[in-house]
Amino acid sequence: MRKIIKILVITVLSVGIFNTFGTASSLNNGSGHKKILPVKIILFTAKYEPARQVVSLHWVTATEKNNERFEIERSLDSLHFFVIGTAHSVGNSHSSQHYYFDDPKPVGGKMFYRLKEVDSSGKQFQTPVISAFKPIISLELTGIRSAAKETELHFAIISPKASFASVLVSDISGNVLKTFVVNMKEGANMESIYVGDLKPGVYFLQVNDTTNEGSVMEKFIHKIKRK
Repeated sequence: MRKIIKILVITVLSVGIFNTFGTASSLNNGSGHKKILPVKIILFTAKYEPARQVVSLHWVTATEKNNERFEIERSLDSLHFFVIGTAHSVGNSHSSQHYYFDDPKPVGGKMFYRLKEVDSSGKQFQTPVISAFKPIISLELTGIRSAAKETELHFAIISPKASFASVLVSDISGNVLKTFVVNMKEGANMESIYVGDLKPGVYFLQVNDTTNEGSVMEKFIHKIKRK
């Protein structure tokens, strides 16, 4: 009996597919060189399911040897990937194994996914990138994270159409501390703002669409003391 491993099943307008159809299991290990993997992946798909508002990932392995886990990574620009979940492997197998994982919080527009395979020795290999598309209904603010030693705040604005937006940083008292204008394209707009001069504390990042009247706000915590 074929064993099915179901991992966090959390939906289909667009489908991304990677299929080796029996080719040699050699994928990029991140250094530009191709090496033989301890896992042979023969199918990797991503589907957006509107009924459940999730992106469902499905992959199938033909063989596995000393495999430990799969890390699922997502990106909005196909360049910067972040881990959104982990699926534990069966370890060793010579028969087809099916794995499922759902991205419970997909953003609007095109999203990119890849798998990082980690074997029992700690070696890591990455699959090719696939994508899925979710219709953009309204303005979204996502991916807020600190970078450059906490002095920069990176974020993504998802816009349903080309437009202009004002970006504001305010404190918990409502005082606006920073502001600038973004010329947005339709889809994902990757932005950043310098926050190294802010005191540690809780702040709000707000995006106001100046032409379509949309607005969205998210809270972030700044931890680094200014010099």
